[in-house]
Amino acid sequence: PPSNSMRKAQYRIPGAQGSEDAELGVFFFPGAGGSVDANLNRWYGQFKQPDGSETKDKVTSNKKLINSLAVTVVSVTGIYMKPRGGMMGGPVDEMKNYAMRAAIVETPNGPWFFKVVGPQVTVDKCTGEFNVLVQSVEIKK
Repeated sequence: PPSNSMRKAQYRIPGAQGSEDAELGVFFFPGAGGSVDANLNRWYGQFKQPDGSETKDKVTSNKKLINSLAVTVVSVTGIYMKPRGGMMGGPVDEMKNYAMRAAIVETPNGPWFFKVVGPQVTVDKCTGEFNVLVQSVEIKK
């Protein structure tokens, strides 16, 4: 079950090569949720770079049309500023060698957010499956 009411779904992704698990959160805020750029910038702010550079400058981003829906897919690596107790804006634990794969799917009723965060080795291992998930999004009529 989702860890909080903001999540529509939540999945544990088993750790790769003895690493910790990753997590996929699915979010939807009907008629709300903020712009794509606002969400991406907030997510980038959850990471810092070991070399002190800006995370936004290290992101891989791809915008595409999938089943007539605008989709933005991003990939981020670095030090994840993991909120303690899951609450944003409070104390964080710095998790080195972490990654995020995320997609924002723009629908007429508001954006859907798919976000995987975890150790980079685990996130890298599930990237193919994440891409299949993203490619499958559609509006049922």
